[in-house]
Amino acid sequence: MTLVVAVGDSIAFGIGDIERPGGHPAWSGRVTRLIGGVDVNLGQTGAVLRDVEARVAAVLAERPDIVLVSIGGNDIVRGPFDTDDFADRLAACLASFRSIDATVVVLTVPDLSRTMHLPGFMRRSLHARTHAVNAALMSAAAKTSSVVVDRWSDPRSYLRVHINVDGAHPSPAGYQHLAHRTVAILGLPVTQTPLPSLEDERGRAFWLATSGLAWVIRRFPLAMWSVLTLLRARPDRGCQCTGCDPVGIQTLVQPTTPFRSPEVSQPVPS
Repeated sequence: MTLVVAVGDSIAFGIGDIERPGGHPAWSGRVTRLIGGVDVNLGQTGAVLRDVEARVAAVLAERPDIVLVSIGGNDIVRGPFDTDDFADRLAACLASFRSIDATVVVLTVPDLSRTMHLPGFMRRSLHARTHAVNAALMSAAAKTSSVVVDRWSDPRSYLRVHINVDGAHPSPAGYQHLAHRTVAILGLPVTQTPLPSLEDERGRAFWLATSGLAWVIRRFPLAMWSVLTLLRARPDRGCQCTGCDPVGIQTLVQPTTPFRSPEVSQPVPS
């Protein structure tokens, strides 16, 4: 049976997805539901690259068939961001996963300046830094023959139904879309019906009225302070945006070796 391990930030963990006993289905749970596999979720909220580095041994100990990696979104607002250093360190992690013949899948970061309500100069800075982290993600993926699921240039990343009410994470429908795209890119057959992914609009309104203010008070000042401190004058060195599509569909990285699973047959139509 195919074993899928997720590692990385709150997207890997599943923030924004439906809560169930034992946690969120998340990206990995929805992928394994579609292909009839099992998953181990090693994601953690707030994770930055050093947290992925710290979990390499734990991932390898699981002997996964597929490793799903989501990282970078927190790195770009938590301190000075060096594209080359990030790319090299991430590539070392991905190479370790590839060394056990696992297929590695990396998510790019969508343009959060389009989904979060921020002042204009903060949007421009966040856009530029996201562009930079995606360049690093793509570089690391290319060096290690990892597969990329591109959220930056996917129009569905910006559909309201695919975005959690916080504006930063996918909704249940967004996670399901990630799962379908992942399975399609890997060429795996869908053997089971997907998990539920419909949101109750009344639930979104209730969250805004009851928990939304508390969420903003807890998190937005920290994010505001970080962004203001780091980006008050201009984006950091090397993070100025020179284009708006660094990870277009034509640059998607495909694995050099086929996925090792006896269940693989025909690619799933996208």
